[in-house]
Amino acid sequence: MSRTLISICIPVYNSEKYLPVCLESIGKQDFTDFEVLVLNDGGSGRDEKGRDCHKIVKQFSKQIKNKVRYFEHSHNIGLVESRRELVYSACGKYICFIDSDDTIPPDALSILTNQLKQKDYDIVQGASQSYMLENGQIVPTEERRQVFFNGECFNHEIYKKCLVEKQISTFLWGKLIKREPLLEAFNLIPYTLCNFCEDYLIFFFLLQFVESYIGIEQVIYNYRIDTGISANKEIDITRWESYCNPSAALTIIFNWYNEFKERGENPPISEEEFLPVRNFSYTYLESCVKHLNTKIKPELRPQARQLLCEYWGEHFVETVEKELEKYSSTQ
Repeated sequence: MSRTLISICIPVYNSEKYLPVCLESIGKQDFTDFEVLVLNDGGSGRDEKGRDCHKIVKQFSKQIKNKVRYFEHSHNIGLVESRRELVYSACGKYICFIDSDDTIPPDALSILTNQLKQKDYDIVQGASQSYMLENGQIVPTEERRQVFFNGECFNHEIYKKCLVEKQISTFLWGKLIKREPLLEAFNLIPYTLCNFCEDYLIFFFLLQFVESYIGIEQVIYNYRIDTGISANKEIDITRWESYCNPSAALTIIFNWYNEFKERGENPPISEEEFLPVRNFSYTYLESCVKHLNTKIKPELRPQARQLLCEYWGEHFVETVEKELEKYSSTQ
């Protein structure tokens, strides 16, 4: 029995109302050598027809000939561990992550796999377009969320193109990623409960193992902009705590880097090349402080700020607050 080429991996958490459209786009692919893995991470959502995640997937599996597998957690463990479980369970040579509220064009997989005819790349990335759903139809918007380098690069140059030059995004979606280096990456990531910045964490370690990359201009991913943390809506305390917890993901990266120095070894990444990670940490906390003052109800802000300090450290939070105040006063 030949090995499946692609495993499409979809983590789901209370996003059932978007999942049918996502799965429908997968069912319309003009490429057939793939399996679909859906993991319900302890959610209890339902779609407009009252179907839970399991029922949606079960009905979808009857509509296509491809193998569809469903997994379920009794409680939420976060996106890092959900993605880890999906990759471990996958049979494909390549992993294709799709968020449950997004879609892919009918020719997405064929466009990506056509690149593999010339070389067995570790990563194949296409362009994306953001969209909103209006009357059941996908309507592209002007906003674009995925950065990609159009062309080939190899070995350590991939890290530099991504984190130093910011020409390759750290989003896991919109790409074919070879499963073997993903497994190597997860070997360096301890168990962690994290729902934000998980792509950055996983992709950082993936960059330590990939040797070849190609980016292409064709649009192969539709990113929905009216859902998730990017949507312009208030954040409650429970959701806010999830938004604060990327400090754990970034701590894993810093610990890995510092352990080389503690052993008297040179890290595989220079201090100059690691600087973007430090800057990313600052920028993310800066966005948290801004959200604290704009998306948290005034009466909840003292509690929210305390949580932010517990995760990121009071000194770090105060430093960012002062910098933002200084910037605001000069405008």
